[in-house]
Amino acid sequence: IRFTQGGDFAKTITSWVDKPKGITDSVIYTDANWGPQDASSAKPGDSITCDEVRSLLGHIITRMGGPLLWDCVREKKSSRSVCESEICSVDEGCKSALQVRHISQDLQLAESNKPTPLFNDNRGCCDWSYGVNISKRLRHFNIREVAVRDDVKAGDITVTHLPGRVNIADLFTKEIRDSAHFREMAFRLISPRDLGGCQSYNSKTV
Repeated sequence: IRFTQGGDFAKTITSWVDKPKGITDSVIYTDANWGPQDASSAKPGDSITCDEVRSLLGHIITRMGGPLLWDCVREKKSSRSVCESEICSVDEGCKSALQVRHISQDLQLAESNKPTPLFNDNRGCCDWSYGVNISKRLRHFNIREVAVRDDVKAGDITVTHLPGRVNIADLFTKEIRDSAHFREMAFRLISPRDLGGCQSYNSKTV
């Protein structure tokens, strides 16, 4: 894991997002896997537990070109849609973002005075975070999920949509069968080395 002063990490992943060059502040990526692959691939007659069909929620916070904090948990209550599971993943990410913000405030870092950028690959989730009523089915959401909107209104985070293929949080929730894509995503977080550690990015082996 490498941290670089003035690193341009965010730009290499989300080049279409209007962000300043040389970003060193914390950036968070969130993702969810609604109905994980291990449950979806079950054959007729196979026994599936309740936990196996509950969504996986993953997020990662990067700073100065390297991963700072990451987590992957299985939700305690089954989501009824992809959008719901993504909102839950954003909520988990917000809690971690607030932890980092509190540390930044203690260290008197400038980034603690502005919102932490948060990226998610579900458009409905991003719209919901800003109070857009996209579906009546989301009215039953409890305080846990509404806290995301509170964090947005308080200016603690900003939620932005990005395509799923470049969302590095997918590493925590998806079964990436394309080895080239997996290496590309993984090496956004762990720098490849020719000698020791990870092999070269263009190598056939990792």
